Amino acid sequence: MPCKLGGLGRQSEHVRSSVLGGLLTSTWRGIKGGLKMQGNVSQQGGAYVLGPGPQVLYSHTDSSPTDHAPINELLEAAGLAPVDFAALRAAEGSSRSDSAGAAAAAA
Repeated sequence: MPCKLGGLGRQSEHVRSSVLGGLLTSTWRGIKGGLKMQGNVSQQGGAYVLGPGPQVLYSHTDSSPTDHAPINELLEAAGLAPVDFAALRAAEGSSRSDSAGAAAAAA
């Protein structure tokens, strides 16, 4: 399921956790790591595809913490094939059910 938080940013197909799951994971990592802060939390990132030469082929500046450039837009700008995330999830789901069936048969 793509991640989206209250209408902020675009959906990111490659994000596997829910907003709540991501928040809980980040909180747990913070607790385990001694709550050490890294960098400026209000600083936003971005994604760029450059070249050849001094050309900017793709530019995306994040407007919020959940606003990331879609992976397939980056891949296409770089001249690469897009990823079919739905097919990957379906294949992952079938391999999980195959594993569960094998485990049940072994028991």
